[in-house]
Amino acid sequence: MPPTSTPTTPQSSPKKGVNHSLGRSVTANQPKLWPLSQHRNHLVPPHTGETLQKIVNRVSRLQVIKQALRRYLSYYSREARRDLLAIWEFIAQGDLDAADRIEREIEEAVILLSSHPELGHVRRDLTSKPVRFWAIYSCLILYDPTARPLEVVRILSGYRDIASLLK
Repeated sequence: MPPTSTPTTPQSSPKKGVNHSLGRSVTANQPKLWPLSQHRNHLVPPHTGETLQKIVNRVSRLQVIKQALRRYLSYYSREARRDLLAIWEFIAQGDLDAADRIEREIEEAVILLSSHPELGHVRRDLTSKPVRFWAIYSCLILYDPTARPLEVVRILSGYRDIASLLK
């Protein structure tokens, strides 16, 4: 039996802008793919129509709301405020941005602890007071989980002798 041959068509030169496997144009009416943003790998449009001033106003309003929430959700004792200032001043001697970042992260941790006061751990070896500990970098936030609003008792550097400071 002779081999069957398939009919061949003359090959023409490929046309520009045509996907030959699908036979349709790849340039006409194709949506633009948005680039991945650097923040959390979300797809974001290149321009959302929001002006820079609107974005700044929205961020400013959110900061005001966060500051108001901090006042109602937590209370810093006098010692805690003094400790936070001392930590900020020490770090700011070397790097002002790092000092601001650590202060901001401590404040964010206090907001988290005010909504979930049982997150911290108890250290009976350091104090018999009913406080819990939460670590941010080398700092320890000591807080009273039963107080409403949450009371931040102290904010101490982990490099200090904590047991003697709490006696």
